[in-house]
Amino acid sequence: MTIRFYSEESVPVEMHRARIVQKLQLLTIEERLEKIQEAGNNTFLLYNKDIYLDMLTDSGVNAMSDEMQAAMFVADDSYAGSSTYLKMANKLKEIFDMNYFLPAHQGRACEHILVKRFVKKMDIIPMNVRFDSIKEFISQAGAQYVELITTEALVVNSNNPFKGNFDLDKLENILKEHCGKNIPFIRIEAGSNLIGGQPLSLENIKQVSEIAKKYNVLVVLDASLLQDNLYFIKQREEKYQSLTIREITKEISKVVDIIYFSARKLGFAIKRTMNIAQGLYEGVKVPEKGSVGLITYMRTDSTRISEEARAAAKVHITEKYGANYYENRYYKTKAGAQDAHEGIRPTYIELTPEKIKDSLTPEQFKLYRLIYNRFIASQMSAAVYDTITANIDTNTENGVYNFRASGQTLKFKGFMTLYVEGTDSKEEEKEGMLPDIKEKEELKLVKIDPKQSFTEPPPRYTEASLVKTLEEKGIGRPSTYSPTITTILDRRYIEKEQKQLIPTELGKVVNKLLVENFSDVVNVEFTANIENQFDNIAEGKENWRKMISDFYGPFEENLEKVEKELEHVEMVEEVSDVKCEKCGRMMVYKYGKFGKFLACPGYPECKNTKAIVETVDVPCPKCGGTVQVRRAKNKKKYYICENNPKSCDYISWNKPTKNEDKNK
Repeated sequence: MTIRFYSEESVPVEMHRARIVQKLQLLTIEERLEKIQEAGNNTFLLYNKDIYLDMLTDSGVNAMSDEMQAAMFVADDSYAGSSTYLKMANKLKEIFDMNYFLPAHQGRACEHILVKRFVKKMDIIPMNVRFDSIKEFISQAGAQYVELITTEALVVNSNNPFKGNFDLDKLENILKEHCGKNIPFIRIEAGSNLIGGQPLSLENIKQVSEIAKKYNVLVVLDASLLQDNLYFIKQREEKYQSLTIREITKEISKVVDIIYFSARKLGFAIKRTMNIAQGLYEGVKVPEKGSVGLITYMRTDSTRISEEARAAAKVHITEKYGANYYENRYYKTKAGAQDAHEGIRPTYIELTPEKIKDSLTPEQFKLYRLIYNRFIASQMSAAVYDTITANIDTNTENGVYNFRASGQTLKFKGFMTLYVEGTDSKEEEKEGMLPDIKEKEELKLVKIDPKQSFTEPPPRYTEASLVKTLEEKGIGRPSTYSPTITTILDRRYIEKEQKQLIPTELGKVVNKLLVENFSDVVNVEFTANIENQFDNIAEGKENWRKMISDFYGPFEENLEKVEKELEHVEMVEEVSDVKCEKCGRMMVYKYGKFGKFLACPGYPECKNTKAIVETVDVPCPKCGGTVQVRRAKNKKKYYICENNPKSCDYISWNKPTKNEDKNK
């Protein structure tokens, strides 16, 4: 459907559903007082289900716009007792049997916190193997790391089943030499990909822990690849083969002091994910079924699955993949969790993602496929790998050259038939995988790709990498990241080009003014410190009145001084290579409601303006004319023929392709 304006411009229109309001629970005064007392008078520890009006975060009001509701999803209702927080806390306590946890954006953020808290100059951190990010954090702190893997770890033809093990003698010698005084912790990495994902044994972990206790040193476990390590312990370590994976996990958590890890998958923002999931839950029109909800309630702590769903999964797996791919798995929901709903799963097993793809938007399809495949995979058998190292000899006129590659081959796919944990790049996904080759097999040279690398400047931030940096540096909260980025985009301090955030001339000027006049406030240390102070206030460790007074007094004085001294600042306009056909001046770039445009610098004498026309390299599918890229009022791109509306009516939200039929 399109709408034609008085100006003869046609724009495609998207239809939207009306939102519904959320039913809230209103407790009596006596019940509210009881809940507050149970929380130790700390309002941040209240559960949001018991909160009618949340004055801390302004998120407890009744009727709200779609934008307000979307912003609320970013913070999962509120800071107070977030269901996501409770779900994560309960699950981690169940798995690791540890009482405390700190949510972070990813493993690098955890490493940053560990180093900032425990490591000082001249410290030594023993570890089995390092990862690049922890290496960098330790180096920045003025400390050093020492890798203490066994000698066999670097012998490619060794049959040692646990090449990730510590050399215990080396570890003891280092601790003895330094008496443990400048060694803040021992770092254990489970399955480091720097040595081919080699695991370490549970017995070795326990022995490391015993040595650490002797010298009163903490033990820190990087558990990012723990799942694989757990599998190898159960398969290769005879002493623990009778234990379940969960029991092995708890055996490890008993002997280490700190565990950190990271996880990732689709890369959707929280707000975006929740909005898409809401649509899947509310209903999608599917052929032969009408409008149906495709997933169960998506805001739940439960991991419980109904027996009907479990039985349907079994039938689906055995019929499609075979009985050896099925393994009946139960995931227990911890007592106290909000278990009124099942875990998140597809409502109809027969509605596979591929079957209803045409009924879904691309984003709905991606999310539904993830939910569907993860659920089915949760009822499937484990995958089995063979690890191999290949030495390839080549005979040439100039001599014999050896090429070496280490990796693994998949022996039995199991659940990986449907679901494989994602990585940050395609290159990463390829790492560690080798084709099926045999010993003494003669290989054919297909091609040689010589590569030369040059030092490049660090890439510009994307939204994802900016959020990552904000979290690592302790700036802001998860609920503020999305509105912050939206604000600086709306104010045109930055603009997006191919996902990268590029500072505009306006942004550079504003940044320069702030840094020059408010250097005490506009810096990472100040912002992170303020966040820490807020945390202390919430925990009752600091007086908020004193904190505000200490900040505002000096700030007010500085503000008054800047207001008096600051002169009017003119922004230097970016000059284009386009000449104004009315007065001959070189036109400059301006920013309007719909983005960048060209304007004559001679305003108001000359009021000439021009749109910056962006085109695609594919001709119009209907008439062969040039296809222009324009933006609707919601800033979404659409594609329109240059001859529209005169002689062609082509207009589309989707970029045209070379194979598109001209007769459509």
